[in-house]
Amino acid sequence: MKFTTDKANAHIVTALGVSGALVLVKAGAKGDMPPVRTWIGLTFAGMALSVMAQSWPDMAGGIAMLVLLTSVFVYGKPAYDAINKATKSSGKSTAEKTNARAV
Repeated sequence: MKFTTDKANAHIVTALGVSGALVLVKAGAKGDMPPVRTWIGLTFAGMALSVMAQSWPDMAGGIAMLVLLTSVFVYGKPAYDAINKATKSSGKSTAEKTNARAV
């Protein structure tokens, strides 16, 4: 895939945003906040990849995709489980819970 500087920057922002969100959801499920080093690392990675995208967008975009895939493999399942647990239905609809009749 051929990256332009703008396309590489878009991939960088997306990859780091998704990575941060997955880390936040995983930690939030335990009632914690991610360590400060996570946010410092994401900030540094964003700056470094953005600078790299100015001169070598193909490499910067590729590294951003690797960051995204790694984050999904490491944090995806725990984050998915946390979201699934938080939004899990009890199996009954709201109408059934309140014994309301449908009109």
